[in-house]
Amino acid sequence: GESCNTCHLQENGFAAPGLSDFDKGLTKIALVNLAWNKNFMWDGRITGTLEDVMLVELTIRFNTDLAKINEIEEYRTAFRQYYGVNNIGVKDMAKPLAQFMRSLVSYNSKYDNYFMAAGTLTAKEMAGRNIFFSEKGDCFHCHVERMLSDNMMHNNGLDSIYSKGIDKGYYNFTKNEMDLGKFKTPNLRNVALRTEFMHDGRFKTLMEVINFYDHGVHTGVKNIDPVMIKPGKMDGLKLTDEEKDQLLAFLHTFTDTVMINNPGFRK
Repeated sequence: GESCNTCHLQENGFAAPGLSDFDKGLTKIALVNLAWNKNFMWDGRITGTLEDVMLVELTIRFNTDLAKINEIEEYRTAFRQYYGVNNIGVKDMAKPLAQFMRSLVSYNSKYDNYFMAAGTLTAKEMAGRNIFFSEKGDCFHCHVERMLSDNMMHNNGLDSIYSKGIDKGYYNFTKNEMDLGKFKTPNLRNVALRTEFMHDGRFKTLMEVINFYDHGVHTGVKNIDPVMIKPGKMDGLKLTDEEKDQLLAFLHTFTDTVMINNPGFRK
């Protein structure tokens, strides 16, 4: 009774409001620029290729009834034409789904146009960019230039006590205590279109996220990412209200209106 589109809406940058029941309360991570990823899901429980991800989705999340798929002549014809198979198996199904995921590419935001010298930023947005890509904000160490995610697992000091099972993050799969509280760096493309932030949606606005990094980080966590506790950062970023507004304005430049209005991505 569900589809990928249930949790990944184009108008939200292929994320969606609300938490995932299947994932025990995790937010619905955005599907964007995944072709360049090797770690998947908030908690990094899948590594490899998008075909590997789709195999898990088909067999575990959706438990896809391939008998029904094989009853649809349109599918059988397409799979015969493109994959040379008469009977559609789960690995066959994973291939076109992975290919579609690879097509969900964002490269047309205001930020991209500025980067390619095809557009400009306002003075406020430029000030926010300078904060983002400098030691002032330190955002760029994990949200790297252009990709806006390093595809790595980090503990950003969100919790000092892991009160919910999902808060343990990567640890749930490695059982290594140094992985407690580590999560995949979310891609910030179209981030202003989302309604929940962090793995469990505890923040509802981008300003709440900025305030967390400014003065809410639990710096005493033993496996916290070193970036969070560099000299001068133990007491937070200490941004002024004006600087927070500038950073917020820059985050809005990551919105890719071309991608979220692309008719080829609609059902």
